[in-house]
Amino acid sequence: MDYRSICALLEDASDLRQVLHLRTVPHYTTLQKASRELLRRKRVHRLMNAILAMATKDKLMRERVRIAALDGTGFDSHHMSRYFVERRRTMTAAYEKAAYTRFPKVGLVCDTANHLILAGIPEQGPRFDPTHYRDALRDARQQKAIGILVADKMYDAEKHHVHARALGISRRSRRVSSRA
Repeated sequence: MDYRSICALLEDASDLRQVLHLRTVPHYTTLQKASRELLRRKRVHRLMNAILAMATKDKLMRERVRIAALDGTGFDSHHMSRYFVERRRTMTAAYEKAAYTRFPKVGLVCDTANHLILAGIPEQGPRFDPTHYRDALRDARQQKAIGILVADKMYDAEKHHVHARALGISRRSRRVSSRA
């Protein structure tokens, strides 16, 4: 979401404003100016701790996460649509071609029972998903005890299994065919 969309969401969601202790919806430029300070890793950890503590207190999640999921995802970082970028790549002249090789990426661990995020490790893509594995798992384990970790085959390496077991997590890797 961009800052304007966040403000629109807050405008529509009075319950969310109440949970966040917001009497009024901030202007989108306030969020933009505050983002650098708010999104520092230490502050994000405190915010996630508070959200998960509230979710546990309100019985939205348990003290222990039965099944957690781990994966990485990339985001568009340009104002141009994906269609426009792909269209530009079909042009013949060198100056008409566009190459976008960097994008924001995050490695996420979430509780599969309620989809609450336990950890998020920001990166710059393209990178292989396992680069955030240890940090994401460490941060998630600091939030909650995890019973089973589910991940795709990108994380299916013996060193990852050993690391998960050392943290007291049973690791399940599932091979999913891309064919439907």
